[in-house]
Amino acid sequence: MQQLCAQSAPTLVQDTSKKSVDQSSTLNSQNTANTGIQNDTAQRATQKKHSARKATLFSTVLPGLGQAYNTKYWKIPVIYAGFGAMSYFFTINNSRYLKYKKALILRNDDDETTIDDYATQYPNQQTLIEYKDYYRRNRDLSVIGFALFYVLNIVDANVDANLFYFDVSDDLSMEWMPVAIPSSTFASGIGIKLKF
Repeated sequence: MQQLCAQSAPTLVQDTSKKSVDQSSTLNSQNTANTGIQNDTAQRATQKKHSARKATLFSTVLPGLGQAYNTKYWKIPVIYAGFGAMSYFFTINNSRYLKYKKALILRNDDDETTIDDYATQYPNQQTLIEYKDYYRRNRDLSVIGFALFYVLNIVDANVDANLFYFDVSDDLSMEWMPVAIPSSTFASGIGIKLKF
């Protein structure tokens, strides 16, 4: 009996020590995992988050500033070139509209002392009306174009900010290959395979 007790005692001690080793290794792995999670969380907290709201606000206040916030610096000259073109078209069309409007007013003022500078160039009053309406329409379209360009600037900044962390992998591919379609009669075609 003493031999049986003596043999079972070391086994019991070994089993207990195995359990404590297993528990300590489990605790160490949990602590390591928790430390890894805490480090990852700390890195995310210290990493500056890119805000779509901020980019939209910046582009609303000053066109092109949202693009600078998104680090798309090449778009800033494009935006200002578009605004410059719309401003140019507005200025040209507005000056010509005012010119023909003034010519119509001078022609219809019923004052005999008024000198009509456009009498020889445009003897027909209907021509002056058509030119005035044409340049007014183009001036108004320039204003609409300016407003659309402004809105496009804001939308572009918002979309770029939302896609700021979008990862485009090098593994994107597309393959074209002939395909035999099994059916009662032989058919062939072209298939497309996309890999993401």
